[in-house]
Amino acid sequence: MPRLENLRAINKKQVSPCYFRKLKTGFLLTNDLGRHCLLSPLEVQRYLRGKVAKNTVLYARLQTGGFLKTGLNFGRCVEEWKKKHAYFWFRGPGLHRIAVTARGGDMSLETAAKVVDRIFQAPNPSVSVEFLGGEPLGNWPAVRFIIEKSLERAEKCGKRLRFILASDLNWMDEKKLQYLLGAGVRLRIPLDGPQDLHDRNRALLGGCGFEHVERWWTEILRHTSIPSARPNGWAQITRFSLGRPEEIIDTYVKLGARSIELRPLSPIGLTPQTWDAAGVTPQEVVDFYRRALDHILLLNSRKQGLHLSEKTAKMFLIKILRQECSDPPDVRSPCGAGVGQIAYDWDGSIFTCDEGRRLGCMGDEAFKIGAVDTGSYAETVGHPTVRAMAMASTLENQPQCSLCAYKPFCGVCPVYNYAGQSDLFGNMPSNPRCRIHMGILDALFEKFTNKRFKVVFDAWVAQNKGEPLY
Repeated sequence: MPRLENLRAINKKQVSPCYFRKLKTGFLLTNDLGRHCLLSPLEVQRYLRGKVAKNTVLYARLQTGGFLKTGLNFGRCVEEWKKKHAYFWFRGPGLHRIAVTARGGDMSLETAAKVVDRIFQAPNPSVSVEFLGGEPLGNWPAVRFIIEKSLERAEKCGKRLRFILASDLNWMDEKKLQYLLGAGVRLRIPLDGPQDLHDRNRALLGGCGFEHVERWWTEILRHTSIPSARPNGWAQITRFSLGRPEEIIDTYVKLGARSIELRPLSPIGLTPQTWDAAGVTPQEVVDFYRRALDHILLLNSRKQGLHLSEKTAKMFLIKILRQECSDPPDVRSPCGAGVGQIAYDWDGSIFTCDEGRRLGCMGDEAFKIGAVDTGSYAETVGHPTVRAMAMASTLENQPQCSLCAYKPFCGVCPVYNYAGQSDLFGNMPSNPRCRIHMGILDALFEKFTNKRFKVVFDAWVAQNKGEPLY
């Protein structure tokens, strides 16, 4: 942030509303259009005082980004804002997350049919169905039924449809694999790193051992040469992962992965004993992430033909470099709970999101907004809890977020706030998720000054064109 005494010298006739953040590499300017500009301390002073000459590259950068009132194209600003906030325009939920199996039982085909009916009541032209668990392959009849019925409905109503299945592959066999690949189902697989680390994590968190995952990962690659059909993995970052980011990344490279998600362990859905054993602090996550990102970028820029992206970085980069919204729905303002995504439990209960469903599995149904056999679609998405979450996750209502330089790219999760801080709005100065996001965004913007790394970022963003918006 510029020094307070310097703020009094701002040329208000020239400087447009914007946000500041001091980075290791200089100053970051952002605005509500989703534009950004990286400046040196001297350039910041010239900008604030209105001393930037019109015939300079700096003036052109500032004007193009909407940081100068002079020559501001309001028509273009409106179109850019609408594009960035496309999820506002009453599309209805596009992401439908279904737990076909859980501790309580397995979803029946009767309930599965009602879930499909509810999914296709939403007006969104793009439908993404994600199978969760438990282990979704443990209830194969329901998975197959939902896929087939959804394909029929999508064809009739002309909707775009995609499937995702998050699985540790415990119940996988050749027949299931052939069917899933034939239906275009994208597989997301937990793979926490080298064998000793993965097996230690999974012994605590649940899931299959490394050898089983490696076998089926390799089998999936053998069956398809289409990049988009390759499995995507997430690495659960626990206390045991710290100090080993390079080994985790190298494991993914060795298996031919094109994408990895470095996912910090969340306390939602965990027992206090599990969190005490494996939980990580925000600073530990940020330090780990910086090392992992460095390694990924070096591998991408040095190894010819290597294309490995990190999902969280890619999500933020789409917002930063393309001024477009991307998944997940919990990183936007307001969040997508109930309006961008809906979660269905095995018994047909409907929740605002999967995080809310997981809390429900622990006995707290604060985020339950209906059931597939009662009420209507309109009652579900118009539920008071959905409205409360929209209010709590609108960043203008958050004292710290409303002035943050990362406001145009970020979002809060009311379920996380509720679970960790006993309040939907949360307390951002002490919020672990907020500190992690700020640390990741700091790391990304600081890499923008490296031309080789910027080329890698541009390539990651280009991969995502045409993806549906939740």
